Amino acid sequence: MLYMRIAVLSLPVLGFAGCSGGTPQSGLPLRAGCEEAVGQGVAPGKASARLLAQTSLTYQAQDLKGFMLKDGYRAVRAGAPHLVCTPYPLGLGLTLCLARAQLCGR
Repeated sequence: MLYMRIAVLSLPVLGFAGCSGGTPQSGLPLRAGCEEAVGQGVAPGKASARLLAQTSLTYQAQDLKGFMLKDGYRAVRAGAPHLVCTPYPLGLGLTLCLARAQLCGR
């Protein structure tokens, strides 16, 4: 019976023990630095390959920005994209385009 009284009396104390008057902190350190997003496209024509690479880069940059913000960056900005197109190494009349952009955060 004594153990039951101790258990019943300690529940409110344990329940309020987790409440603190301090401000909540995420625990993530603030970071600064740059990461690179890359998109690629392969198509029969140069215009189509460029469009695919730019679209792929847009999605990659959005994903990377989200990961960077979650990782502790306060703000992330994208630099100007750089696009390079070359003939596809296996031939077949295809064109390979690579689009790159730096995302820098602080």
